[in-house]
Amino acid sequence: MKKFALYVLSFITILSLTQCVKDEMIEIEENETTDVGLYVNEVLSTGDPDWIELYNATSEEIDLSGYKVSDGPSPKYTIPAGQKIAAKSYLVIECSTILTNFALSSGGEEVYVWDAAENLLDNIAFPALDAGISFGRTSDGAATL
Repeated sequence: MKKFALYVLSFITILSLTQCVKDEMIEIEENETTDVGLYVNEVLSTGDPDWIELYNATSEEIDLSGYKVSDGPSPKYTIPAGQKIAAKSYLVIECSTILTNFALSSGGEEVYVWDAAENLLDNIAFPALDAGISFGRTSDGAATL
């Protein structure tokens, strides 16, 4: 009986490993951004709702009042006054045509973040994503996706 249980457990383990989605690491191309330690860290374009996760890699709180995000090269959503992101912390922005004036495409696109003066801080391009699969940096603020 123990041999049978071990066989079943081994089979399940092998089966689950073959069902995993292969992670692809993509090096981010250099772009003309202002490095202030705020990054587009992860996106989900197949959710309900879609979302963008920002990451503050600095040791200081960042006041995001007036910062902007978009799914294209022109700002579409302005972060409300008083919104802050703590040091080494995250802010998730839910994306919908009602909340942010844009939704993310499950077919892939780019996401951008600007400061209040509209200096580009960061942007990432993400590929087509399957339902429930997010796309992000290999570690918080890393140069690989």
